[in-house]
Amino acid sequence: MQDVLERNATDLGSAIAARLEQLRREPTCDVETAAGLLGISRGLAYQEARQGSLGGVPVLRVGHRLRVVVKPLLVALGLDAPIHTDGR
Repeated sequence: MQDVLERNATDLGSAIAARLEQLRREPTCDVETAAGLLGISRGLAYQEARQGSLGGVPVLRVGHRLRVVVKPLLVALGLDAPIHTDGR
């Protein structure tokens, strides 16, 4: 059982690291993704994003869409450095 839990935790860590690497390659992300990273509700995130900022992170309005600028988001969360899943 412990082996299964450790393997699942490792898989989860790898999945999170892969998603963060994917985010780092994109200039913006959707409000829902930013809300998940910030640990806030979708509704609160949209409420703040409509004002042009999400926790101090710039939000761009493109037509009717709201896009959160990824680099400042990751910096604000302390996730701007690469994540190593191999213990480094």
